[in-house]
Amino acid sequence: MTGLQPSSLKHPFSQGVALGSWRTHPWCWKKIVLRPLLPAPPSRAGPGRFLAGDLNPAGQAATAFSLTTVMPSPASCWTSTRKRAIVTEATMKSRLTKKDVFAALKALNEKLAEAGTMAEICLYGGTSMMLAFNARLSTKDVDAVFKPKGIIRKLAEGIADDLGLEKGWLNDGVKGFLSEKGEFTGKGLRQFPNIQITRPTADYLLAMKCMAARAPGYDTQGDRADILFLMRHLKISTEREALDLVERFYPKERIAPKTQFFVLECVNDLKNEPPNPS
Repeated sequence: MTGLQPSSLKHPFSQGVALGSWRTHPWCWKKIVLRPLLPAPPSRAGPGRFLAGDLNPAGQAATAFSLTTVMPSPASCWTSTRKRAIVTEATMKSRLTKKDVFAALKALNEKLAEAGTMAEICLYGGTSMMLAFNARLSTKDVDAVFKPKGIIRKLAEGIADDLGLEKGWLNDGVKGFLSEKGEFTGKGLRQFPNIQITRPTADYLLAMKCMAARAPGYDTQGDRADILFLMRHLKISTEREALDLVERFYPKERIAPKTQFFVLECVNDLKNEPPNPS
């Protein structure tokens, strides 16, 4: 440790912590970043001790210091660390529940009202499955097509900061799967004074999900569960019925082989399900 020290010796909860404390009290440290040792002027806590802010004054020559200090109790460390963890969790929300989406849309509506602007938002994907069909508990983000684009994008960035959401919580990445023959409805969706909210019909949403045909991955739950839900909802039980529905919205040449194989797998999953007791 010669010539090195943690970049900040300030305890997370405003009390000094000795350099070696983390070995016996691991909950007091998340990480240690080392940088060249800077001088320690006379401590306000007395010889051999320091308080937050005693170390690292800019522009001083390197020197040594003692490792002894006053340690807060483990109980206070645990309580305060838990509070900090809750704040960190809230500011790094990676999944959105119904409550989260409604809160974000409400905030967006309020900002639009302040600007005297009306907006239109069509909700797709997991958000539509969650809000209109109660088929999910959460979604990674809000896939949508919206206008006016520039205003909504800017307001959405501010809402992300206000509510602790990911910057891309509202995005139009779904555009690549849109059909010119799409069908829409507002059924099952909460409306706001300055936002007209719609979604794809169940038929169109199923066709889109089949076209995407995503397997589960690091950042997605995949489309299989949603496709199975919508097939049951629409009483589709064969591969031909499902592909006929897809062809209502998309030309045959646009339907990739992976969609056909994915649909076949989903149909087989339905056939292998145990019978419904009701």
